[in-house]
Amino acid sequence: MKRLGTALHVVQNKLIVRRDAADPPRIGSVVVDRKSTKVGKVSDIFGPLERPYVIVRPARGVDATVHVGSMLYVKSPRRDDKWKR
Repeated sequence: MKRLGTALHVVQNKLIVRRDAADPPRIGSVVVDRKSTKVGKVSDIFGPLERPYVIVRPARGVDATVHVGSMLYVKSPRRDDKWKR
C-alpha cells in the first residue's frame, strides 16, 4: 500500500483527497483505508503538480462522508494485473 493522502471533502458523492506527494496515482487505481477496506477508485486528478488533488469515486455501498479527515491509501496492484488492462 502506498499513501495517497487525506480526504478533505465530499462533493457530489465523490471524495476529494489532497495528495501528499507529487507522483499521482493511476486513474482507476483502487483506494483503501488503513484497514485495507476498499473505499473506491481514482477517477480524476487535478490541481498543482507539486501536491495535486485526487477524486475518488466510492465503491458501491460505501459512505464517502465517513472517510473525510482520514488517511487513504492506494492498493498496490498485483504483478499479473498489468496484463489484464
